[in-house]
Amino acid sequence: MKIKMTYDGEVYDDSDEFKMLVHAPDMYLALCDGIQEIRSRIKHGDNVSDEEERFLESLRETLYVEGVGL
Repeated sequence: MKIKMTYDGEVYDDSDEFKMLVHAPDMYLALCDGIQEIRSRIKHGDNVSDEEERFLESLRETLYVEGVGL
């Protein structure tokens, strides 16, 4: 699959937005990896306390993005 993205803006004035667009694939992969690590810790972690499990579930919900599928 090929996609073409265009950016309409001033590179220097909108540098934060431009960086976010350029690094979006890396952020997506990091998000997927993080969610997977949380899931693995909950499912296979030894000695996971109830408090830690609640925290990890909350963190996973916070990181959830529709369409990621994890």
